[in-house]
Parts: sequence; structure tokens; C-alpha cells
Amino acid sequence: MATDADTEKGLVPNKCATMCLFGCLTVIGCRSSVVRRLAFYPPQPAGYSISSDNQLYIFDGTPGQQQPTSRSAPPPDVVSASGVASAQGGSAASGDLQRESIQHLLRRTGLPERVEVLKIPCGRKESLAGLFLYHPLNPPSIGSHNNTNTTSGSTPETQSGQPSTAHTPETPRAEGHRGPGSAGPENSVMIESARRLPCIIFSHGNSTDIGYMFGLYYRLAYRCRVNVLAYDYSGYGCSDGNTTEKALYRNIRAVWSYAVNNLKIPPHHLIVYGHSVGSAPCCDLAMREKTYPVGGVVLHSSLASGLRLFIEDINKSPWFDAFPNVDKLKKVKQTPILIIHGQLDRQISWTHSQRLEAAAHFADEQWYKEQQKQQLKAGCRKPGSRRVNGSPSAHSVATEEMQAQRVQTWWVGNADHNDVEQKSGEAYYRRISDFVSFCTLWAAAHHDGVM
Repeated sequence: MATDADTEKGLVPNKCATMCLFGCLTVIGCRSSVVRRLAFYPPQPAGYSISSDNQLYIFDGTPGQQQPTSRSAPPPDVVSASGVASAQGGSAASGDLQRESIQHLLRRTGLPERVEVLKIPCGRKESLAGLFLYHPLNPPSIGSHNNTNTTSGSTPETQSGQPSTAHTPETPRAEGHRGPGSAGPENSVMIESARRLPCIIFSHGNSTDIGYMFGLYYRLAYRCRVNVLAYDYSGYGCSDGNTTEKALYRNIRAVWSYAVNNLKIPPHHLIVYGHSVGSAPCCDLAMREKTYPVGGVVLHSSLASGLRLFIEDINKSPWFDAFPNVDKLKKVKQTPILIIHGQLDRQISWTHSQRLEAAAHFADEQWYKEQQKQQLKAGCRKPGSRRVNGSPSAHSVATEEMQAQRVQTWWVGNADHNDVEQKSGEAYYRRISDFVSFCTLWAAAHHDGVM
């Protein structure tokens, strides 16, 4: 029997039993089913609907409107579409939002941002519901770009001079969908914006969807001057399929492929943002730096791993752990990372993000060791010395200084799991904007100015 002394030492009385239980469930093939029941709660009803002509209608969370019934749904001030107008000081009758599409609302209120509803292929038969919220930018006149300009009639397979898009198994476009593959001046404006502005791929948390989250997406786009590509996981909202851990990883790879191949976004313009369980697909994608390169990673109220939600004192993740983000971050060496967590978080302890920070710094240490080996092998440095001919290389110093800033953290002292934006106010948008700017500098320094 566990004693008080055992508890004070940090020993969990049921640690062995819990580990054995999860291990046995994995051996008998029940792990995926258990993870699905414990980890995923798609809201019912969905927070939005899409008409046959790709108009987006969302529920605004006001009294009398439909509300999500699953637990831990985001508060109304986050999910309300009235945040679209209030972000610029305007006013809109919230009662009209459910009867008026978001596209019409933006035009009626005179807001410049635009929304494109996407159908993102994921596998052979399934597709994901997605939104591309962008700032219209007029394309340059014909001939101003040589062969690097992307025209509205380009096929999805055309790379148009963009960085390597890797070899991805996902189908590049959905047939019959009016979107990035269609012709027209508005499509050209959207593609030009996608090519030139940073884009946040947002992986939302549990018990919500892109409809309930639309207000936050708009505020991010407007205040941080970025485009936002949001999507629903398989089994959430209007997306096909069933939600599983593997499906999450497959989903974000499909979204990345769509962003690069269809929207023509350079990979290092992409910043993946994961909130709560959304951190899992972001860490998995970031781990594949060579195949799916991105410009940055934001981890917001993230978990270190699934088992650590039940047992905190795990030094090494067992083979059957779910969402092993802490292990995956140890492999991310060349991508900027911003970790955000509320210190009053009651759903996922702040210590999870501290573990993620330590894992990211471990990757930095490995990077430094690799650099030293390469320099010694090339004869650029003497063993045990940082100098060449008495002085360090200017490029080497600049690279190491930037590497020292690669991992950034922001602990919000008065915030819980879902209210960092509300509790921190403008500081939230400043942090995101500053990180986007850093990612731009990082890409220019590491990828020959592709960003």
C-alpha cells in the first residue's frame, strides 16, 4: 500500500497498474478504440454548415441559437462570429449571422478579408472541410514574374518554382470543387495572397470545430496580418471519416500538401499552430522536417503525451504511449518553435509544456554537436575552440545566435486552458506577430530568402 511518504516523493500509487493496463490494451488491439473514446469529442451539432454554392454559415453562440452539447466547448466570446465585426470596431447584428453567410457578412460590413471554403482530399475517398481566410492582394501584371508566377489556370501538379514539395501520397485536389484550381480574377487574387503572406495552419482543440472557432481565426488574420488555413479533423464538422490518432497525422499531411500544391504556398511560409490535442498533428508534421518542411510551430496548451495526462513522472515514453509529442520534438532541429501555456491550466498541466520546452532544447544541443563535428571534419576549427585564426566566422556566429532564439516560450500566469487570448489581450497578438516575424527572418537566413 502506498504511504504518504511515497506520495510526497512523487510516486503515483497506481502507476504500474495504469501502465500495464494501457500496454495490455495495445497488445490485444484495443488501443485505438480506447484513445478515440478518451481523446476525441466532436461537438454536436457542428458549429457550421456549408451550402451547395460553398457559402459558410455558422452559429454565433447567442441565446436562442444552437449550442454544442459536448463537454469543454469553447466559450461564446471565442466562437462567436460577431468577433469578425468587433475586431475592427464595427457592429453587426448577431441575430443575422446564422441567416447570412460569412462571405456575405464580410462584404456587407466592408471588411477586406475573404473566406474560401475548401474540400481537402485526404486519402482516396475521404475529404476534410477547410477554410482559407486571406487578405486579398492584387496579382502583378502579366510578365512581371518570369516563370515563377502562378496563374489561376495552373494545374495542381505545377510547382511554379516553389521550394520542394516532397513526395506526398495525398491527392492534390478535389474534383468538382470551385476553389484554387478554378479560373477567375478572384482566384488569382487569392493565390497571390497565398504566395506572398505567411499562413497559419490551425489545428484546433477538442470539442470544437472550424465554425465555433471562426472568430479567433479572423482575429488572428486581421491583427497579425497573416492568412489562416483551418480544417476539421476526420469525423469533426463536415469532414469525412472517423477520428483516430493516425487520422490526425494523416489529416495535417493532407492539409500541408493542399496548401503547397493547390494554394501554391511556399512551405516556409507555413506556420503550424496546434491548440491542446491539435498539438499532436503539429508535432508529428514538424518532426518530418525534410519531407514536410514548415516555417514555424506554435504549441498552445499542449500535452507532452497521452499517458502523462494520467502519470506525470514518466521519463521515457513507453512504446504504446499516445500522442508522444515530447519525443517527436527532440527530432525538430531546424524549425522555430513557440510554446504557450496558461499556468492555471486545469485540463493539461503547465508542466507538459515545460517538458516540451526541454525536449526542444535537447534538439538544439544535438544540433550544436552536429555543427561542431562538421566544422572539425572540414578543418574549420581546432578541437575545443570556437575560433578560426583567432576569430569566429561571422556567418557561424549569426547562425548560432539565431539558433539560441529558436525555442521561445510564453507562460501566461492568469490563464486556464481555453482563455489565453481573453486573459492576455493584445499581448497574445503581439506574441504571435513577433513569432511570425522571427520565422520570416529564420527562413531568409536558412533557406536562401525563400520567405
